Amino acid sequence: MVVMATFRSIRSAAIAGAVALLAGGIAACESTADAERAAQTDSAREAVQEKPGKEKEDAANDRVRGVRVLTQADEWPGKTSIEDVVTPVRVHIDNGGRIPIDVRYRDLTLLGPDGKRYNAVPPYRIDAGAAGPTVDPGRGPVINPAFTGTGFEIAPYYSAAYPGLAVYEDVFVFDRNYYDTAYRYWEETELPNLEMLQQALPEGVVLGGGNVEGWVYFEKVPKEVESVVLHTDLVDSRNGRQFAQVRVPHDVN
Repeated sequence: MVVMATFRSIRSAAIAGAVALLAGGIAACESTADAERAAQTDSAREAVQEKPGKEKEDAANDRVRGVRVLTQADEWPGKTSIEDVVTPVRVHIDNGGRIPIDVRYRDLTLLGPDGKRYNAVPPYRIDAGAAGPTVDPGRGPVINPAFTGTGFEIAPYYSAAYPGLAVYEDVFVFDRNYYDTAYRYWEETELPNLEMLQQALPEGVVLGGGNVEGWVYFEKVPKEVESVVLHTDLVDSRNGRQFAQVRVPHDVN
């Protein structure tokens, strides 16, 4: 079942958001193993620490099974203007439930009113070598990442980009076809730059009780398009199964 959440985002407002409603396909009770995994996540293992910042305002906060997805109308905080190349969207995922949720660019899409899709563009090129996929060694590590969260673990192939952060220990399959296609979007541009890498929401897993917030860079939405819908597939990290769809209206121009 797909549930539409409606709101009006206003650029001059500090924040605008919409709520992710989860639906269907989840058993009423979790197994003992699931409960043990949920208990583990209470400690958040090693998590990205919340950084101080202005308090969120005017966010819609309906909950279904404790999970919500918000978009925010913040202006891009970087010194370099990137809006002529991509459409940056600040995304917040709050997992108050017990199901660990994948965060993958392939599962995040902006949909225009005419049905056109604007894909999320990975900020890193991934080398799929014999030793396993890892970030392009030509990109130095992000020493002070600006994304925030607790109970969030980065995808294993991002570990070289974010030294010292908790890495998801279970299986997290690298989607080479998506990366090879989507990363070509940066060709003939000077992006992404360092500040984009610092602000980016990396791929990984939001554990039960965790949250994460950062910037996602989408293919450029034309200026004549005033609003889009952030379409998110929510996937259970334990089995790779989609258990809900989220559609969040978002003003972009």
